[in-house]
Amino acid sequence: MEIKRVLISKKIIISFFVLLAVCIGFYINDQYRNAEYNGVQLSAVCSEEKNLMSEIRDLPADQIEDKISRQYEYVSVIEQLLSFNESKKDDYDMYVEVWQDQEKEIRNQYPEIASEFDKHKESYNAQELTNKDYALNNIVKRAEYVNGYSDYIKSVESKAQQMNSISIFSQDNSLSSQNIQLTAEAYKPLENLSLKVGSDFSVTTVLNYDLIHYIILALNIIVVLAFVEERKRGFWSMVYATPNGRFNLAVKRCGILAISTTILCFVMYFALFVTSFSIYGGVSDLFRNVQSIEMFQNFVFPMSEIQFLFVYVLINVLAQLVPVYMMLFIVVIMQNTNLAFGVCGIIFAAEFLLYTFLPSQSNLAILKYMNLFTFINPTEAIVKYYNINSFVILVNLFSLLIISAIIFTLLFAIFSIIGAGKKYPNKTPGKIESVLLRFSSKIRTVYWKCVEKLGATGTELYKILFMQKGIIVLLAFVLALFNSLNLRTLNISEKDSIVNEFYETHSGELNDDVYKYVADLENEINAVDEELANAHEDYNNGKISEDKYYNVSQKYDAYDSKREALKIINERISYVEDAKKNGEDAWLVNPTGFEYLLGSSGYDRQQNFALLSVFCIIIIMSGVFSFEKRQLVSDLLNSTSGGRKKLLRKKILCVSLIATIVWICASVFEFIEVCSKYTLSEITAPVKSLEFLNGLPFNCSILMFMIFVYAVRLLLILAITYVVCLVSAKTKFEVSIVVASAVMIIPSLIYVAGVQIFAYFSAAVPVALMKLVVESSGFTFLIPIALMLIMGFVAVKITKYSMCRKGGD
Repeated sequence: MEIKRVLISKKIIISFFVLLAVCIGFYINDQYRNAEYNGVQLSAVCSEEKNLMSEIRDLPADQIEDKISRQYEYVSVIEQLLSFNESKKDDYDMYVEVWQDQEKEIRNQYPEIASEFDKHKESYNAQELTNKDYALNNIVKRAEYVNGYSDYIKSVESKAQQMNSISIFSQDNSLSSQNIQLTAEAYKPLENLSLKVGSDFSVTTVLNYDLIHYIILALNIIVVLAFVEERKRGFWSMVYATPNGRFNLAVKRCGILAISTTILCFVMYFALFVTSFSIYGGVSDLFRNVQSIEMFQNFVFPMSEIQFLFVYVLINVLAQLVPVYMMLFIVVIMQNTNLAFGVCGIIFAAEFLLYTFLPSQSNLAILKYMNLFTFINPTEAIVKYYNINSFVILVNLFSLLIISAIIFTLLFAIFSIIGAGKKYPNKTPGKIESVLLRFSSKIRTVYWKCVEKLGATGTELYKILFMQKGIIVLLAFVLALFNSLNLRTLNISEKDSIVNEFYETHSGELNDDVYKYVADLENEINAVDEELANAHEDYNNGKISEDKYYNVSQKYDAYDSKREALKIINERISYVEDAKKNGEDAWLVNPTGFEYLLGSSGYDRQQNFALLSVFCIIIIMSGVFSFEKRQLVSDLLNSTSGGRKKLLRKKILCVSLIATIVWICASVFEFIEVCSKYTLSEITAPVKSLEFLNGLPFNCSILMFMIFVYAVRLLLILAITYVVCLVSAKTKFEVSIVVASAVMIIPSLIYVAGVQIFAYFSAAVPVALMKLVVESSGFTFLIPIALMLIMGFVAVKITKYSMCRKGGD
């Protein structure tokens, strides 16, 4: 009965499927973003790698390395020759000055490849070659790792022997000596392993995906919350007084948590691995030794991939039970549920600080690794071989994880059962709990005084954010935005640095200083070119030594970046000059940051943030009108003064405020990501200074265009909010979530997955906005925007009619 009440409740089932979708969605998004960061197309790379692996899977690793290395070399040469060919078309003079000698050298080194390139040069595609290059490089690295693994194991053992011969490390019973002996013994079983090259990413990407651990924890917290329902409903004393309402119920609840954790871990990981294997392939590699994957180079237990994955999920089940049973124990022994979860929050915060800031080399490192967050995400402890200093002895991290997880799980479970039997519902709290209760009572008194002073609008906001747990959804939304941020440091080339320096000093309208800068740079480059030509002639005539000629050649090569930078600067100047000739106002503006914020470089981020915003709106707003129905007070409210039109106005105002907060959060995080990489300067320049926006049917400043974009996004989010509120007014909370998600989220996800026709049904495409604006002709981008705004307006009108059709205030 308890299992059915807890695990088969609508709340648990909906939460499970929603978070499962979030888990898989973010995983897929991460894969696409990583591929984009590496300049490749994920689907093309995976397809190429699957085809290659089907050809070589049965070959020995040394043959694979030899065969794929030759293909990799071939593709790399073709890529370079294609790049030279494109440079020749774009700027022949620059090609002659910079690249011609390098092309000759490559053609002399690879004449057969060069001949084949010349025959088929028009058939080559740069992106396809980049994708193939990336796939081949991955396989070559794996083959090199597999071929060098036995030497690596021998080096570990020889290093241990070498260190043991040094006096400072060989003292009996010293920690250093213990570490050397433990390491040497641990690596012995790996000496004669037979490894195989295969598809690694299907396993490594899942194991490096941290979000799944916190989603499993969140679902288990929802299960724990279901256990305290009788307290909220005032049934605790009644349940406690029944024959099976103490120890038996506590045992069942511990069992329910064990079952839920097991089901969650296996189902979540099964769904994630199905997704990863469908993307990357590698099902046939499941029976090779797991050490075939470089991530497991220091995993000292020989087993197959499929055995490891099963063991890994089991360990996750065991480890996840530690924080879950700890929370259950604290909830059981404390009468005040809110206080209990507050104590849990303090414990998690303290553990997080230790986990994050305590150095691995510290004598207290055991507090870092025997930590709640190690149990939540045990991947590093499982995969990494590491002996930690446990005060006076060395303990292997993997063994410590297993033993401590078993001990803590049993202890917290036993204490929870004993506490449930001994803790009377109306028993006087202990000293510590009394102090905490007095402290929380004072806070609660102040809190309720503030709540009492809230007006109608404030009360409605309180109801949505606190009574309906909207604040938790908002916090989860912010966490998801943070998790989506790409804050990787950019590798700025010398060419980019030169271009950026030019923009820092010469952004704005074209003037004589710009042309002087270009002329000076051209003269500097020409001087180096002339110096090389003279040195070449002098060397041929025997006037200078080979070393002198080499130094001049090196100086010439060092100017390649300046030549490329000059080409970019000239292109930008030409664009501005052409725009002015066509009657358009344009300035010199560094476009890189704006391209990442508004252009094609940011389309994926815009789409992701739009999806997250819509999803957050759906979860929060689905209870705005259905809450009163669930509490059976709808008819009562309708009969009161102000319970119809006035209440509707307050609700509309509140949901508009919350939608605005969602918009602000998404916009702020977007600017954080962009500004962490680029500088947005000259925002008062005409918008057509940015070449990717030269198709706009109007001209204004970049600042005004940005205001327009973000204002439209806000209006669209508000329109979606009102549509969700309409669904909430007509249905139950759960039905509202399902219907709104089916209409707004699922088409967007299908579109993101690559089915382009669903762009017409996606709510996220207009909210992301910029792809729609850039790729539309003239003012046609306003059509879907207008349709969504009309839908929002109509939704408000229908909701108003629904609430007020019988008259009233």
